[in-house]
Amino acid sequence: MNLGKKLLIVSMAIAPLLHSEPAPDSGAVSRVITSPTANVSPAVESFDLSEVLLLDGPFRQAQELNHALLLKTDLDPLLYPYRREAGIPSPVKGSDELEYVTTGHTLGHFLSACAQTYRGTGDSEIKALADKAVGELAACQQRHGDGYIGGMPEQSFLEIEGVNKGLKVHAGVPWYCLHKLYAGLLDMYLLTGNIQALDILKKAADWAEKNTSQLSEDQMQAMLRVEHGGIQEVFLNLYAATGDKRYLRLVPDYDVYRARAIPEGEGTKTAVPERPETRKTAA
Repeated sequence: MNLGKKLLIVSMAIAPLLHSEPAPDSGAVSRVITSPTANVSPAVESFDLSEVLLLDGPFRQAQELNHALLLKTDLDPLLYPYRREAGIPSPVKGSDELEYVTTGHTLGHFLSACAQTYRGTGDSEIKALADKAVGELAACQQRHGDGYIGGMPEQSFLEIEGVNKGLKVHAGVPWYCLHKLYAGLLDMYLLTGNIQALDILKKAADWAEKNTSQLSEDQMQAMLRVEHGGIQEVFLNLYAATGDKRYLRLVPDYDVYRARAIPEGEGTKTAVPERPETRKTAA
């Protein structure tokens, strides 16, 4: 089925994301929110990170170690591939290889880690550092001018989807890397209240819709054979966060690809997020 003609709502997978109250004085909407247009009842209630206090012990120690490490992060190496693709000078030189370890997904993990740490500790210093990274990403996206934001050439996506060919733009797992970035941006909005992160993500989602809308079913399935993380989960969560059904149109029908058994040797981190077992389909 062609993208844009079928809307999927992942009922059990998305249900926990659809109800909670914002944490007091956080300035952020909750990561688990109520969407005015969602028609899925919550299956479980979850604790907000700001409601959990770790007492002395190994978990508190791990939180403090992570917190300290995040604060020492130099943003310039993480931003290098994004600045390179946007044509923005970088104060540091990074790798120009287009494998997943060098095309920007680490910055997405960093944003998620900072957002979660801020939500759990209320530390304004770590929020300021993550906010700075978001601001730099906004500058990169603005330079592209079409909503794209990524650490590999835009043409890398068309190449992996079989629309065009070119070894010079071949990237290892481009949608996987974008999933990590998009998830980090969404966490920055939901957990810290960073509106700029939401704006970047919405523009990126518009770009993604334009990119995938040109694909045939065969091209879409070919793209899905390359590791793509939980990219559809981000769009579902973006729908839950905004109530905008346009983002449901970014969730294609994965049934054909997902109906296969998980091949021996394939990591579950690849397969499990792609396989919500209960779905509600709307024409």
